[in-house]
Amino acid sequence: MFTILFSKGVLVFGVLVVIVLIFLAYVIKTANALKAAENKVRELDSDVDIALAKRYDLLTKQYAIVKSYMSYESENLITSIKLRKGMTPDEKTGVETLMKNASDQINAVVEAYPELTAGKNIEVLQNSCTNAEEHIQAARRLYNAGVTNYNNLCSQFPSSVVADITGHNMVEYFKTDSDKRSDVIF
Repeated sequence: MFTILFSKGVLVFGVLVVIVLIFLAYVIKTANALKAAENKVRELDSDVDIALAKRYDLLTKQYAIVKSYMSYESENLITSIKLRKGMTPDEKTGVETLMKNASDQINAVVEAYPELTAGKNIEVLQNSCTNAEEHIQAARRLYNAGVTNYNNLCSQFPSSVVADITGHNMVEYFKTDSDKRSDVIF
């Protein structure tokens, strides 16, 4: 009779040990999944910040180039118009040197940037704005998808129990609040 009780006790103990091991394996697997999802959210958050910084740096530099080039082009055009306006043919001959200097300045810019004009610079800036915004929107969508995955792990049973035990809390979706997260306004 003792052997029957002993073998039933060993069997019950063995079953309990297996149940505890399965539970521990689940807890470890779920804790690792939570940590991986949390790390992915951090990575995606960093990707959004990188896209925002890229937009800020790219557009402020391109705007400065376009503004400078437009100012230079406008200055040379106004100078040329003033030199030609109201002059007699004799006066025009007298300022030929001035016109040549203005023309040389324009040619120097054209040689340095042969494929660009003020209109093309503006078009490049507009395209850069569009591309930067699309990149940021994509990064934000990926971040929010990662947050949704992580928050689902934190809130759905039974992984929510492991999240509570291991101290994993829900994460907020993307928010815009810093200077580089605002649109570039000139």
